[in-house]
Amino acid sequence: MDIRKLAEEGQVEEIKRQLMDLDSKFRFKCRKCGKCCRHQHTILFTPRDIFNIARKLQTTTGEVIDRYAEAYIGSASKIPLVHMVPRGKNEVCPFLVDGLCSIHDCKPTACALFPLGRVAVNKTALEGGSENNNPEIELEIKYMLNDTRLRFKKASQYCTRMARTV
Repeated sequence: MDIRKLAEEGQVEEIKRQLMDLDSKFRFKCRKCGKCCRHQHTILFTPRDIFNIARKLQTTTGEVIDRYAEAYIGSASKIPLVHMVPRGKNEVCPFLVDGLCSIHDCKPTACALFPLGRVAVNKTALEGGSENNNPEIELEIKYMLNDTRLRFKKASQYCTRMARTV
């Protein structure tokens, strides 16, 4: 589910319906299909992700950013962001090799959380207020399923289990 597209289309109720908190339930089993490695334009690298990938590839953090990512200042957050740049016609993750993740043991946090995506929700804007009238923006971290056909499991359990692997 592309939250940016929903926001652009003004589908606030659909966004609210899709948002999950840590008590929300879903079910997921990795089938090694590679879906999480294709058409993913929102994979943000944390500094730790960049460090771990550089160490795995025996290169520098700067080289990881230059070869696999794009850095920019977030339009809303005004903080530096680094996101992975997919490659080719099928927009494939540059770390996908022969259908498998070549950096699986140090994959980015966003990949480890798949099928969950973390979303910073501007509560004021979502509730119909104008963020321009309020100098302080109230953000709330929620989760959203990248694939809504998944079954149920508690988001908190999944996040806790995935945190142990990163």
